[in-house]
Order: sequence, then structure tokens, then C-alpha cells
Amino acid sequence: MTKAQPPDAMKKPILLIIGSGILATIIALAVHFGVELPAQKAGKPPTNTGAYSYKF
Repeated sequence: MTKAQPPDAMKKPILLIIGSGILATIIALAVHFGVELPAQKAGKPPTNTGAYSYKF
């Protein structure tokens, strides 16, 4: 007996969906590590200088 295989009409859309999912994951990881993560590390805490700064 042979295994049941999906018809050729269904192989291309399935490969398209899987391929686009992998591509979207790669793009999301590149944006996260290339843009978002460095922007988070570059921030500095606010300084307490201004009209409402208190000295203890």
C-alpha cells in the first residue's frame, strides 16, 4: 500500500504558507535584535533635576 499524499493542488499553497511563516519569523528576529534590543539598552534613567527635584 502507498501512503496517502495530498494532491498537487494543495502542495503549493501549503509550501507557500510554511515558507511565508519562516520568512516572517526571520524578519521579526532581525528587527528585534537589530533595532528593538539596542534601543532598549541605549536608554538612560531619568535624572532628578527640575522644578520638583528633592534633596534628602
